[in-house]
Amino acid sequence: RTIEARGGLALLAQQWRLTLDAPPAETVLLPVSPCAGLDAVAVIGADGAPQSVGPHLYEFAPGAPGRFRPAGRWPACGPAIDGVRIDFTAGYDSPALIPGPLKQAVKMLAAHFHETRAAAREERFYAVPQSVDALVAPYRRVRL
Repeated sequence: RTIEARGGLALLAQQWRLTLDAPPAETVLLPVSPCAGLDAVAVIGADGAPQSVGPHLYEFAPGAPGRFRPAGRWPACGPAIDGVRIDFTAGYDSPALIPGPLKQAVKMLAAHFHETRAAAREERFYAVPQSVDALVAPYRRVRL
C-alpha cells in the first residue's frame, strides 16, 4: 500500500470509483494507474438512483494514466455533490506483469520496515528510503 500510495499506482487489479459533482467538460485523468478498463459510468438522478451512461456518450483510453472524456449529452444529475460515478479497474493483471523496479521497491521497503521495527517516538521518525522513492518515481504521475 505504501508503494501504491507514493506512486498513485495499483500493483494488482483493483476496482476504483471516481466521483465527480457534474459530468466533466473535458478529458479527465483517472487518479490510479495503470488503468486497465472502464467498468461503469453512471449519473445519480433526482430520485437518488444511478442511471447508466451508455458507452456511446464517452471515450476511454486505458493506460498510465487512463483518460476519460464525455462524447455527447449526458442525462441530468440530481444531487449537486457526487452526481457522477466512474467505476474503473486499475492495476496489472498478474504479479508477473508488475515492472521489476516496483517489485524491488516493495522488497526494499519490507526490508527497511523489518530492520527499523522499533516503535516510533516523537523524536524519531522513520522515513522511506530514498532508493525506494527513486524506484517508484518513473511510474509516478506528476501534476503540473
